[in-house]
Amino acid sequence: MKYSYILLLFFSIPCFLIAQIEQTPRPCANTEGRSDWLKAYQKNPNHYEKGADSTILYVPLSLHNVGTDVGSGYFKNRSLVDALCTLNKDFEQANIQFFVEGPIRTIDNTSYNIHETVLDGAEMMFAENIPNTLNCYIVADPAGACGYNLPYAGIALKKSCADPNDHTWAHEVGHAFKLPHPFLGWEGGVSYDDSIEHDYNDAAPTKVLIDYTYFKDTLIMDTLIIDTVWVELAERSNCHFAADGFCDTAADYLHNRWQCNANGESTRQQTDPTGTRFVSDASLIMSYSSDDCATRFSEEQIAAMRANLFDEKPELLYNQTPLVAIEESPITVFSPFEGEITPAESTYFEWKGVPNATHYVFELSRIAAFSVLHLDTIVEGTSLEVTDLLNEKNYYWRIRPFNTHYFCTSLSERFAFKTGTVSSTQELDALEVQIYPSLLQSDGILTIAFNDETTQARQATIYNINGESVQTQRFVCKNQFQMPLNNLEKGIYFVQLQSEKGSRTERVVVY
Repeated sequence: MKYSYILLLFFSIPCFLIAQIEQTPRPCANTEGRSDWLKAYQKNPNHYEKGADSTILYVPLSLHNVGTDVGSGYFKNRSLVDALCTLNKDFEQANIQFFVEGPIRTIDNTSYNIHETVLDGAEMMFAENIPNTLNCYIVADPAGACGYNLPYAGIALKKSCADPNDHTWAHEVGHAFKLPHPFLGWEGGVSYDDSIEHDYNDAAPTKVLIDYTYFKDTLIMDTLIIDTVWVELAERSNCHFAADGFCDTAADYLHNRWQCNANGESTRQQTDPTGTRFVSDASLIMSYSSDDCATRFSEEQIAAMRANLFDEKPELLYNQTPLVAIEESPITVFSPFEGEITPAESTYFEWKGVPNATHYVFELSRIAAFSVLHLDTIVEGTSLEVTDLLNEKNYYWRIRPFNTHYFCTSLSERFAFKTGTVSSTQELDALEVQIYPSLLQSDGILTIAFNDETTQARQATIYNINGESVQTQRFVCKNQFQMPLNNLEKGIYFVQLQSEKGSRTERVVVY
């Protein structure tokens, strides 16, 4: 029979708990027990709507990229897009996918970025949360752990635990959808406060205590909440009420990060209350197995997450129309072209839009390897003006397309330019003429239009990026002339127009 202890605390108790977290950091700070919702669900899972197995459920995320008070230390935008790609891959098996609702917010707050307790994290979330979304905060240190989920607030995720091969984000989202750890009750070892050491060669107790003070559905201040949890037997006869309550997740008592062997199992053997020896399943994302071992949610876990969305979180299912996936294609750059000299006080970047992309990660660096970024931002559109560059310096830039639903894309190639003094364009502007379009196919037609009707001889020459003439044509006309291209290769070209009144050069892109 389950029983609970609710003990009033003095203010010194939370300080003791804080110190303990700092001394024994864990992959996940969660000590959430089986929620009342999950207990009710597991008694009669067929009573709950889950949607058709093939129906993808789309869940909105509000992303908060947290930095320091002076606006530094943010998670790199390309890394954030990588992490979103991994998150959606981890949930493909569950037919649950995530999209970004609204802009990715940046927060300049050092005390948020490095916070010692989950209560500090709750304060951050209460102040910054966006309603009707799953709020996720990317910080430098979330209470000494890789991450945690507060059922009443949101998810905190450590930047260094959000690499493309990490599954911490998926683990915390699992908590948000009411999944406990498969080793539920062992979060502090055999004792909730780590006061009793356990030798895994010895038989486990029948029950263990769990402290889930800060992980109830509702925050209760200054109260220590301890519950008893049955220990799951290796042969699973008590699986429906012991540990996490799922019968397709094997017994597991390992509450610290652990490695797996070639069979996808723990190298450490454990002993259940009957004396049976067993090893743990390393494939479960909700366990503490290393990231290269964890790959999946169990079928019962998936069913519970989908039911939780329909039953407890229907407000998250308001938009079930995804954007189309992005097709990978080379990036066509209009400005600045490779090797161009631009004015340091204002450099204009422009590129051809990638089909189905709505946003682009934009990176600018003085280092070719992009190890240090001068600018790391997200652009909605296909152009950007930068006004604070150093003069007479080499710069490199690249972009990465994505949209609010699709993140598994690649960075473009690296483009280079240099800042410097640009020659005066007064003489080039003396002849008022339009040369268009600036983007055309290899067999397209270039139009040259003048603002006067003077009949005179004129010449148009097309140069490639190396300055070599690839096509020349002389003509006599009044105010307009059309010049068919000679099946030029894809790339950037310069059209120079000359007449007795002067000259003008325009750049065009052939695709």
